[in-house]
Amino acid sequence: MGSNRRYGQEAARPLLEPVVPRVRHVLVKESSRADLEPYPGLVVSWRRQQDGWWALVAFVPTGAESLVVRWVAAGHLRPVGDR
Repeated sequence: MGSNRRYGQEAARPLLEPVVPRVRHVLVKESSRADLEPYPGLVVSWRRQQDGWWALVAFVPTGAESLVVRWVAAGHLRPVGDR
């Protein structure tokens, strides 16, 4: 049989490339109190809810001895380097 370029090895590749989630460095401000410094954190995932965007963030609060992973409203986050 002859070769069929249309159905060659190109068709064996997946139609969609897998999406690799981006991890972003952020500052987490959990309280509106001005005297509290924000915590450095990493965004692991995003989701949209009725009240806006939320991020799954991993961070260690000041004075804590363990990692906290929590859904945080986007309004409480600031990208690192953004002043």
